[in-house]
Amino acid sequence: MSGTDDPFTQVLDGIWDALEAWPAFTSQVRLANRLKLPENAEDPYKPTVGNSDLPEMVIEPAGGSTRLSFSSSNFQTVQNYALQIATGKLSPRKFLAVKWAVICALAQANKQTNPFGLKFVHDIGIVDESEVLDNQDSGRTETGWSGRITIQATLNFSRDLMVAPD
Repeated sequence: MSGTDDPFTQVLDGIWDALEAWPAFTSQVRLANRLKLPENAEDPYKPTVGNSDLPEMVIEPAGGSTRLSFSSSNFQTVQNYALQIATGKLSPRKFLAVKWAVICALAQANKQTNPFGLKFVHDIGIVDESEVLDNQDSGRTETGWSGRITIQATLNFSRDLMVAPD
């Protein structure tokens, strides 16, 4: 987990922690192929890939919404994260195995009273799943299954956070 006060980064780190705690995920996606986009990363995306570079996975912020008047004491933010997977395989089996591992890991994390150990996380869900057999999104020459899983985190905060610091 990160040492940041930013709740969006804390959730992003929590998603990675949940995935990496799930053996079916770690057996499918090598550590070097999990593009975590650290703050000091120059360009973690690989312009060309070999077989050992796949499947490749990245999680990126993907928009959301905030309800400032959710209740008399709380406001609510919904943040989406796009988990993108490229397999480089013509068979869908690798993609589907990774997709299932992601779903199981997130379901396990969501069973906790405080998903990812964060008190402000109310719910984690998957709101969109898409997959395609091509290479156009990656700009690469390998044709294979790729997809996007949109993870939605619902976060509740006390209105006290909206008071400007002295």
